[in-house]
Amino acid sequence: MTFIGGGNMATALIGGMVSRGANPADFHVVEPYAEQRAKLAAAYPGAVVYAAATAEAVAGAESVVLAVKPQQMHEAA
Repeated sequence: MTFIGGGNMATALIGGMVSRGANPADFHVVEPYAEQRAKLAAAYPGAVVYAAATAEAVAGAESVVLAVKPQQMHEAA
């Protein structure tokens, strides 16, 4: 599963799935802010974080979650 946006929404969803047994390595997250990428990597070791949406970030994803604010949706999509 790939999340476009690694803020509060993505963090909550990933945290919930990990608490129910999901492997953090199954998640890819695109997050442009370095500080937030570092927080995600520390909280979910094995999760793959990217600075930008690339083909690699979504390759093989069964689903892509747009976890961004409404005003960022156009750019994210």
